[in-house]
Amino acid sequence: MLGLLIPPPTLGFEFDVHYGLIREVVDAAGKTMPAIGAQVTSHSDATDGFRVKRDGPRLEIATRPFPVNDAGAKELAATTAGILTFARELGAGCKAAKAQAITVPGVVGQPRPFTHPKSLTAGLPLVRLPVRQQFDPSNCTVWASPQATLTIPLSSVNALVNEIRDSLKVGMALTGGATTRMGLQSEALFRAQRAQPPLSLSDGRVVNTSAFTESLTGFLILLASYLWTSELPHHFAEPKPRDYEPFAKAYLPVNVKAPFSEVFAKLLSADEQLLFREVFALGAARARLFGLARRGAGAADGTRFLFPPGRQELGEASVHRRQKAEFGTVPTWDDLVEHTLNSGHNGWGDRLMVPLSKKIDISKTFPRVALELRRIGFAAMFDRDWERLMKRVFKLVAKLNPSL
Repeated sequence: MLGLLIPPPTLGFEFDVHYGLIREVVDAAGKTMPAIGAQVTSHSDATDGFRVKRDGPRLEIATRPFPVNDAGAKELAATTAGILTFARELGAGCKAAKAQAITVPGVVGQPRPFTHPKSLTAGLPLVRLPVRQQFDPSNCTVWASPQATLTIPLSSVNALVNEIRDSLKVGMALTGGATTRMGLQSEALFRAQRAQPPLSLSDGRVVNTSAFTESLTGFLILLASYLWTSELPHHFAEPKPRDYEPFAKAYLPVNVKAPFSEVFAKLLSADEQLLFREVFALGAARARLFGLARRGAGAADGTRFLFPPGRQELGEASVHRRQKAEFGTVPTWDDLVEHTLNSGHNGWGDRLMVPLSKKIDISKTFPRVALELRRIGFAAMFDRDWERLMKRVFKLVAKLNPSL
């Protein structure tokens, strides 16, 4: 009977399309630029299954979370049809539009503004955004960088990483190769999975390998992947930086949407929590956790900053500047562990370690955790491939959620 009380897993998608709003174009039309995050069209979760918001210059198509069951599959299919209709409308609007003599600083060519009938602001001009600082008058294709937020048990995290890695061998990979931006970031996940915890303790005891449950293993992979982000060979040198993200969450191939303090307290058993404290978190044992991300690590490595510094903005490292603004200081490896054990650390409370990311409490997903897969697809994906991707990820979530 208890199993009947457990809600089904869920899955939602985001498509950051290469169409959007440019201030100079909006100003020329005499309209007001919507705020970042503001809804742009009248599409709604209740009626259409998705909303269209402003995300920087781009339009973000965000679905509601769908239950991963038979009913959810039908809802997702209907929503997909609506999303593809909207995508076709964007392409048609672009094709019918004429270039206008509007100067956009740093961009070559002229934009081709058009309007959409479901815009919440009548006459609000949309444009196909420039590529490499150029407007392409002959190209009206619709593409996006897809993301997915799914819920799975901690015990399935290891299997998820296997699926992401194995997808590189088939079409429509869920990440890029090691020479690509997303592939480099995925290395944090793969290396965290490959790292084998030392099983001998300082007092001579040997850890029983059976004590490392699938749930604890999944927890360690996620935690270690955050540490690994600052150890990867990111390069910020111009003119061709290999990585140039300004936000901490952009360095994560898998963004844990619940605070680690909640994941630790609510998804690990008392025995698993005790083992984590003794083997990886308390006193000198913490070096063992750091060793999952840095060979030969010691307790002193706890002072390392969490996440790379990010590209320079106004003479400052963008990622660390935003972290300091959020937390009052740039979080370190020690801070990650302390905050995991105690949400009251530094007065931070139950919050995510990455600013500008909306948390999803464990109370809404129990006995699962919400994970955001960033840049799936991989890279720029044309609208003709969106349906196939969505069906594929839906099946993957069902696979990763065996009956509880």
